[in-house]
Amino acid sequence: MTISFFFPAKAWLVGVGADILKAKYNELEKLNEDLQKHTAWVEKAAKNAPAGSDVAVTALKSTVAATTAAFDQLSKATKQVVSFADASMRAATANVATAAKATTKGRKAA
Repeated sequence: MTISFFFPAKAWLVGVGADILKAKYNELEKLNEDLQKHTAWVEKAAKNAPAGSDVAVTALKSTVAATTAAFDQLSKATKQVVSFADASMRAATANVATAAKATTKGRKAA
């Protein structure tokens, strides 16, 4: 594989990957907005709940809180994966460029 092919291919792959991750991140944001609406609904329902429903309301609040925490962790993990993938592609690009220069210098010297 030549260096002239690698750079456009890398740019295309990074662009496609970024678009996919951006779309998935937007989906997560939409789900988070929906979750916030559900949280508000749970709070409203808790105020209007009949006597003796404290256990059910607490369980519902706990479920919403756990779901929110899971979305936060998923969002953080996604950002870390994107950062790692970008760093890996940059390192691979640098290594290929260095190897190509070394090969070119070796050919010129021979």
